[in-house]
Amino acid sequence: MSLPCSAAQSSFCDPSIRRIPDEFKQRLDFLLQIRDKLPEIHETVNAIREMGKQPDDSVTKLEKHPAKDTVTDTVKRLNQNLSKVEEELIQVKIRSGQDALNFPTMLNDRLAGIASDVGSADAKPIQQSPDPDRELSAEIDEQLATCRGITETDLPMFKKLIKEQGVSVLYVKPAERNR
Repeated sequence: MSLPCSAAQSSFCDPSIRRIPDEFKQRLDFLLQIRDKLPEIHETVNAIREMGKQPDDSVTKLEKHPAKDTVTDTVKRLNQNLSKVEEELIQVKIRSGQDALNFPTMLNDRLAGIASDVGSADAKPIQQSPDPDRELSAEIDEQLATCRGITETDLPMFKKLIKEQGVSVLYVKPAERNR
């Protein structure tokens, strides 16, 4: 009995399925694009969460500082902008396994779902599959660019405000005296 594949292609062949090695390469390339994009999303979310903590820490140190209200308002706006990006990238409302049924999937889950679908097939991605370099990737890249804008523009403005208001990162609350 002869196999439908040549000896050179034998590592790609299952006699019951007809496929071409080029289809495997297309599938692999597609999955590698997704593999490279998902960590970028998750690293950005981790950075957003870390960035969100630092200004909040500054506000907690300003209990009786005259610039507290100004700094607090700026921190709120900064955190709102960061939260908007995070909420587009991942579903932040999920607290248990069942919550995934109650809330919409966000960009990272949509991309992972495509990877799962394409990875489960023994052929190249079908034309109907969104190209990660196009539609979905464009949405993801837009959110990543927004986050970069915040870190390159809003955070330096926050640091400048802190400096202009005479707020030290190591602000020490004045001692209260009992009289």
